Amino acid sequence: MTMAALKGWRLPRKLRCNAEANMQTMLGVRFLASEYGTGPVHGGRIDSLGLDENDAPPPSGALVASGIRSPR
Repeated sequence: MTMAALKGWRLPRKLRCNAEANMQTMLGVRFLASEYGTGPVHGGRIDSLGLDENDAPPPSGALVASGIRSPR
């Protein structure tokens, strides 16, 4: 994807949606959920959740399309 293709996008949501739609191709990770809540104990949120072919979270280096947020 070129920078010209990103022009006019409302980042970061559109960029994240595009990354989620192509997560398998780009990272070899199966997309599961967007904005996944981490529950009452942690109270955070995972932007893009995916698992590898072993149904495990991918190595941290592969999580370029993901982010973890804690409550503010």
